[in-house]
Amino acid sequence: MSAVPLRRRSFLLGTGSALGLGALPALAPLGSQAQTRPRRNHALLVAVTQYPNLFRSEWLAGPNNDALMMRAYLLDEAPVQFAPEDVRVLATGLDVAQAEPTLAAIRAEMQRLAEDAGPGDFVMLHFAGHGIEQPARFPDEEVDGRDQVFMPKDVQRMTRALGHWPNGYVDKDIRDDITAIRRKRARVWAVFDCCHSATITRALDAIPEGEVSRKVDLRRYDIPPDMWAPARSRALGPQQMRPRSIFGPAGQVGLEEDLAPMVAFFAAQTTEETPELPLPPHSDAALQMGLFTFTLLSRMRENPNMQYRHLGQAIHHAYLGMNRSRPSPLFEGALNERLFNTSDGLGHVPQWRITGQGDMREIAAGHMHLLAPGTRLAVLADPAHGIERALGAVEIRNVTALRSQLGEVQDQPDPELPPIALADIPQNAYALVIETVVDFELSVAPPTRAAGHPALARKVHDLLETIAADQRMPARLRLVAPGEAADLRLVIRSEAEVLDLMRAQAAQSDDPARYLAGSAQPDTPRLWLLDNSATLSLRPTERPFSRPLDSDDLSAVTLWLRSSLGAVYRATNLSRLAQFDDFAQSDVSVQVTRLPGFMSPLGSGEELVLHRNSIVQPGNTAHVRVENTGSTPVDVNILYIASNYAITSMLETPVRLRAAEAGSANAVFSEEIIEFDDTSFGRERLMVIVTAAEPQSNPLDLSFLEQTGVRAIGRGPAAMSGFGAMIEAMAGAETTRGGASLAARRAAQRGQRGAVYVYSVDNVPVS
Repeated sequence: MSAVPLRRRSFLLGTGSALGLGALPALAPLGSQAQTRPRRNHALLVAVTQYPNLFRSEWLAGPNNDALMMRAYLLDEAPVQFAPEDVRVLATGLDVAQAEPTLAAIRAEMQRLAEDAGPGDFVMLHFAGHGIEQPARFPDEEVDGRDQVFMPKDVQRMTRALGHWPNGYVDKDIRDDITAIRRKRARVWAVFDCCHSATITRALDAIPEGEVSRKVDLRRYDIPPDMWAPARSRALGPQQMRPRSIFGPAGQVGLEEDLAPMVAFFAAQTTEETPELPLPPHSDAALQMGLFTFTLLSRMRENPNMQYRHLGQAIHHAYLGMNRSRPSPLFEGALNERLFNTSDGLGHVPQWRITGQGDMREIAAGHMHLLAPGTRLAVLADPAHGIERALGAVEIRNVTALRSQLGEVQDQPDPELPPIALADIPQNAYALVIETVVDFELSVAPPTRAAGHPALARKVHDLLETIAADQRMPARLRLVAPGEAADLRLVIRSEAEVLDLMRAQAAQSDDPARYLAGSAQPDTPRLWLLDNSATLSLRPTERPFSRPLDSDDLSAVTLWLRSSLGAVYRATNLSRLAQFDDFAQSDVSVQVTRLPGFMSPLGSGEELVLHRNSIVQPGNTAHVRVENTGSTPVDVNILYIASNYAITSMLETPVRLRAAEAGSANAVFSEEIIEFDDTSFGRERLMVIVTAAEPQSNPLDLSFLEQTGVRAIGRGPAAMSGFGAMIEAMAGAETTRGGASLAARRAAQRGQRGAVYVYSVDNVPVS
């Protein structure tokens, strides 16, 4: 079934999340020097691709592209000006590089920044390459007894005698070098697109071609036995299991009183690995890049005026929209400040100058600006003109990472903004995004026939083709080859084979002996549904959805697979809607608190945040507070998506909140709405969906989205429009464009606004 993208008009370009965030943290007085000294913006981009002292197979390609793309953004598109001489690059084989990315060069550049930076300056740091671990030099300072290490080009191999990686850039040294810059009262934003260890088992044959992890395989090196020891943090309680970066437990970075504020973005927690791969997926012009850097740049280009917190939320939601549960990027520090420490909070207008002549017109924006074929744009004679003075509409025909070729509107033209011929576009015209493409489609990779069980793999492939071709299927599916990027990957293995896989990849893991020692696993082949990260494990918190293939009669498997694909489709696309937020920050406030148990005082809880996974355990509860601070009523639905993709509506009926009025209790919803239990473990999602109320209507009811995880939808919803119509179309996999017309969407009050806030939780057993 070919995919037909849904179109969506952006009502409030550049608005942030609805969360109330309070005032920005202020620096202590900086003296007269800060008053008169002009601000200077610095950047150091470190890209390590070659490791002469490691195995050649562990060299990387993506970091150089990360550095080039980041440099291009800083010089051409950042909301603050970077002088070319202040954007320094350490890399191998790049003409723009000042030196090789050796440890001495990195530390020399960090020292230079500490000497050159002054009060009020801004420093951007970006590290891309391999990460690794070693026994801690100061064990009492590390909860897990290990140092995290960024690997420069000249890193040398650890030996049992040395007990460390010579020439490694160790976490404590990184902290000290950054602290020296912050002591000069310069703000720092540090981005680390690397990883250090992993306790995750992955089905390597299900990983797409070109995807590699930015970590070395410790099993190939003569390392101390301590490196295989379980990380003690995984044996501790939920408070000690909280996400950790190379700077320590989450929430302890960047806000020290005697230093300038700092923000740190990490591609993965210390127990995860992060990939690089050809991006964007399924593109003829894909570049090998770090997934984290690619996503970060894409979201910054969408709105460079947001707060760091909002950027973290956007990246988190983007990963969920890929159906990728891991890695879990971590965002720390002064997150309430705006990107690059700008004071301008105005919304970003996504428009670009149209170049070319005749029928060959293009703009300097592409996949990394979240543009896709079919995106519709208004043509403006002057960038200051509003959409009411637009000359007509065009749409994007072909896209590369940073360029888009324009074409004439092919179908469903808007009578209020008719198409314009490319030859009629005047010189120096601009293109303004007026509609984005929301592709509600699930890409599925069948099992590879080369990894065992070829006969079963062939049968499952045939089943998938039959299901995808069924017009009654309430999901839009696209089958890809096993080696291509996919939202969902299918593999066939017995539990005994999975255990062997876990043992083979156990060099950096905490077992598998911890959960499975001495236990015999069945050898019956099973069909496993893996998300984008290809995690395959028997651990309770990581075990994917599966079913046995123990019969030649696959009719039951067909029903199970059909229902399961529909469940994954809806759960994944609900997460994709989280990238859209039509509400201004002053319209809606959402707060979710994890409580120790039922009826516990709110003061005893921990607030969950949108940009980070949170740990919960059976017996914990979640309290949700939604306040409508805007001038129009809103409807609230709360859904819970379990690790097996089951969707449960947590409210008996949806809630309508009145417009904000002095002392009006009807503008606030505040209730303890879920108790976590032991019926499912792993990464799960709590969704708070807020939509503008339709006049003279009942509250929008999304309970029709409920599913057991293996059951198709039963009843259907009432008629909807705007954001509600998008959800309805997504759930039913309609093959026509959803939502209102362009003319209706152009006025916010004539279409239904909405936002989806996704809180990710890891439900772990009580130890």
